Amino acid sequence: MSRRYGFHRIMAGTAVACVVAVLVIWVAGCSEDDKPFDPLIMQRMTRAYADENSSAQMRPLPTRLESPYLKPGTQPATGPSFAAATQPGTIPGRIIRRMTLQQLVHIAVAHNSDAKVTAYQPAIDQARVVEAEAAFDLKYFANFQFAHQDDLYPTANEPNVNPFTQNTLFQNPELVTGIKADTPTGGSVEFHYQTDQFQRSGPGFSLVDFPGLTSLSKINPFWVNSLQLQIKQPLLQNFGAVANEARIAIARNTQRSSLLDFRLQLEKSLYELEEAYWNLVNAEQTVKIDESLLQATNDTAGFLKNRVGTENTTNTEVAQANAAVQLRAIALIDDRRKVEDLSDKIKAILNDPDMPVSMPDLIVPADVPIDTPVVFDDAEQIRTALTFRPELAQQQLKIDNAAITVRAAKNNELPQLDLVGQVGFDGFARQFDEAVNDQLRFDFVDYTVGFQFTVPIGNREARAITVRSQYQRLQAIESYRGLIDQITADVITAQRDVVTSWRLMVAARQARIGADEELRRLNQDMERPGSMNPGFIEAKLEAQLRLSTVQQQEITAMTNYNLALAKLERAKGTLLRYDNVTLEEEPRPTVPLTWK
Repeated sequence: MSRRYGFHRIMAGTAVACVVAVLVIWVAGCSEDDKPFDPLIMQRMTRAYADENSSAQMRPLPTRLESPYLKPGTQPATGPSFAAATQPGTIPGRIIRRMTLQQLVHIAVAHNSDAKVTAYQPAIDQARVVEAEAAFDLKYFANFQFAHQDDLYPTANEPNVNPFTQNTLFQNPELVTGIKADTPTGGSVEFHYQTDQFQRSGPGFSLVDFPGLTSLSKINPFWVNSLQLQIKQPLLQNFGAVANEARIAIARNTQRSSLLDFRLQLEKSLYELEEAYWNLVNAEQTVKIDESLLQATNDTAGFLKNRVGTENTTNTEVAQANAAVQLRAIALIDDRRKVEDLSDKIKAILNDPDMPVSMPDLIVPADVPIDTPVVFDDAEQIRTALTFRPELAQQQLKIDNAAITVRAAKNNELPQLDLVGQVGFDGFARQFDEAVNDQLRFDFVDYTVGFQFTVPIGNREARAITVRSQYQRLQAIESYRGLIDQITADVITAQRDVVTSWRLMVAARQARIGADEELRRLNQDMERPGSMNPGFIEAKLEAQLRLSTVQQQEITAMTNYNLALAKLERAKGTLLRYDNVTLEEEPRPTVPLTWK
C-alpha cells in the first residue's frame, strides 16, 4: 500500500513540475514585442505646431460711411432689419410656423430618421457582445441511449461463445446528464452523472466462466453508476484571455464604435438642419428685400406716371420703370419658391410625424443671426478637435482591435500542449439505489491525467497570420496619422471660413451703407429741375437694384457667418454641445487604450 501511494506522489510531483515549466515557457514566449499605441505621442507634433498659429483679427462692423471719396453720412448706419416678409411663400393664407433653431434641434434629435436608423446599431452590437460572452456560459446536457446486441461470435468479454450453437443477448439503457462549460482560460470542464443498466441473457451467457467471480452470473440485471469530472486545459496555444476573450474585446470595441457612428450621424443631421435653417433665414430676408425693391420700383413708376406731360417726363420713363417692375416681380416669385423648398427640406430632416412634408404649413425662422465677432484661439481649437473628434476615437478602437488580433495570432504560433484529467466515483449493485449507496462509500475511484502535445512542422500558417495581423495594425496606425492631418485641415478651414465670412459681412455692410447713400442722393436730385430723363431714371432703377443686391449680400454674409460657427464646432467634434444636446454616453477624451 505504501509503495502505491509513493508512486502516486511521484507522478503528481512530475505533473506539477511539467505544468510549472510549461507556464514559464509560456510567459517567456508571450512577451509583448509591439509597443502599445499612444495617440498623444502621435499628436504631439501637431499640437506643438498648432501653438505657433496666430488668431486672425476681426475688425468691428462699420457704423458710418467709410470712403476716401465721400464725407461720412450724418446718420449712423444700423444693422439690417430682420422683419418678416409680407408673404414668404407662393400660396396666400398658408399657416406660417415661426420656430427657433433650438426648437427644431430638439425635434430632430427625437425624430430624425437617419439618426434613428443608426441608433439601432449600438443595441445590435451590444447583443453581439452578449453572444460572445455567452460562449463561457454553463450548458446542461442529457443523453439517453438504448443498446441491444445479439452477439454471434466470441468477444473479449465472452471468449467461450460458440457462434454455431449459442448466442448472447446484451441490453443496456444508458442515461448521462450533467453540466459543462468552456472557460476563459481556454479549457473545458464537464461534470456529469452516468447510470447504466446491464442485462445479459441467452445460452452463451450461462456458459461464461468468470474465475473468482462465479456469483457474477447470478447478478442480472445490474446497475453501474458513475459521477465524473473531466477537465481539459491548454497550457500553451489557446491559453488565457489573450486567445479566448479576443472575440469579446473586439465585440465591445465594435459596440463603442457604433455609438460613435450614431454620434457622427446625429452631428451630420444637425449640421444639415442648421445649414437649411440659415439658408431659410437668408431666403426669407431675400423675399423681404425683393418686396421692398418691388414696392420702391412701383412707387417710382407711379411717380413718373403722375408726371407724364411735365418737363422731361414722357411715357418712355414710365416704360423704363414698368419694365423694371415686371423683372423684379419675376425674381420675387422665384425667391418665394426657395423659401418653400427650404421649409420642406427642414421637414424632411425633422421627420416629425406631427409635421410631415405633405403638411401645407410653412416653417419660417424666428432667430436672428448674430453679428458680433467670436474670436477663437487657433491652437486651442486644434487641440479640442484632436480630443473630441469621433473619427479619432473610432480609429483608436480599430488599432486596439488590431493589437488584440496580433496577440491572439502570436499565441497561435505556440505548440499545442493540453493537460487532460478525469476523476470518477463508481457504484455497482443489483438495484439503482443500492448502486448509489455503493458509490457514496467511494470504494471505486478512478482517475486519469495526461498531456497531449501537437506542433506543426514549419508552422507557416500561424506565422503568416501573425505577419498579416501586424501589418494590419501598422495600417490602422498610419490611418490614424492621416486622420490627424485631415482633422487639423478641417479645423483650419472652418476657422478660415469664420474669419472670411466676417470680413465679407464687414465689406457688405460698407457696400450697403454706400448704396444707401447713393440712393439718398438720387432721391434728392429728383427735385432738381430737368432731372427727369431716361438716363436719370435708369440710374435710379439701377441704384435701387444695387441696394437690394448688397442688402442680400449682407444677409448672406451674416447667415454664412453663423453657419461657419456651426461648421467649426462640427470640425472640433463639439457640435452637439454647441446645440445643447447631451448624449447618454459621451466618448472619453483621447487616452491610450489598454486591454487585458
